Amino acid sequence: MITPGLVGQYFDRHPGSIPTRKQHLAALRGFFDKLVLRHVIALNPASAVRGERYQVIEGKTPEITRSQVRRLLKSFDTGNAIGLRDRAVIATLIFTVARIGAVAGLKIVSRGELGYHFCALSGPGPRRVDRGGSGPASYQVLASTERGIGNVLS
Repeated sequence: MITPGLVGQYFDRHPGSIPTRKQHLAALRGFFDKLVLRHVIALNPASAVRGERYQVIEGKTPEITRSQVRRLLKSFDTGNAIGLRDRAVIATLIFTVARIGAVAGLKIVSRGELGYHFCALSGPGPRRVDRGGSGPASYQVLASTERGIGNVLS
């Protein structure tokens, strides 16, 4: 008979990394759940076993520096609509730290007499990035739309 203690001992000796062990424990739980549903065994012995805690502390993506941002934004050919659009998209991605899906649904909601506007980003949960004309993304998006490009991301 398989007991929770035996399942725990198996994972104590398991040679894989923590994410691999967690995945294998989930597979065993699913397997024993099927056996319980088909009345082969009475209880799932793997359900009482706790997996190890695993938390990624820091991502692997390096931070982009200000000089790199300046060099990247200056590299676009702004003599045509495509260059302005591309510069606006990249500046918005960098300035708002948003994902590309949220930037694809970007809408300029309102703009007052002093050039103040709101960028409404789509995504999980309501979020509004309030950038009152002070940063490069605000300037880039406004410059693109005022020169007649229309929808910046199309």
